Amino acid sequence: MDSKVDDAHAVSMYFAYGSNLSQAQMSIRCPMAKGLGVAVLGSHRLSFTAFSRGWDGGVADVVEAMGHEVWGFLYELTPEDLSALDVYEGYPHLYNRRLVHVVPEVNHAAVEAWVYFVVNKQGFVTPSAKYLAVLVECSKEMGFPREYVADLESTPIK
Repeated sequence: MDSKVDDAHAVSMYFAYGSNLSQAQMSIRCPMAKGLGVAVLGSHRLSFTAFSRGWDGGVADVVEAMGHEVWGFLYELTPEDLSALDVYEGYPHLYNRRLVHVVPEVNHAAVEAWVYFVVNKQGFVTPSAKYLAVLVECSKEMGFPREYVADLESTPIK
């Protein structure tokens, strides 16, 4: 499942942890994306460090934090889908991206995947109820650990 180049085109792995956990949303943003399953990013924690006018509140970010982990969903993206996602995420000014190692729940063999990080972190920015509901609903549907979902549910909202 590593990023590979095949005869047809280059593909990239992408680790979603915020509203892109929504497969319905991803199918609109990245129509050729292939869902690969749940994965975990170690040594990071989920935070809300930037304001989004579209969501009217804080949006998710991953912040380095030893002993913590972020649960998410792994996608395989075409170059066109990655470019579309860059535009949506405001890359490289709002979010930057870099390759990290994530561990898929299926086979536990680490793979390299793109993950987006907020460029100018603003401390904690309270998310809207609507935004947080997307994260909580998707986390439950994907079977993330109960403690992880409970932490999301306890996040203060606007």
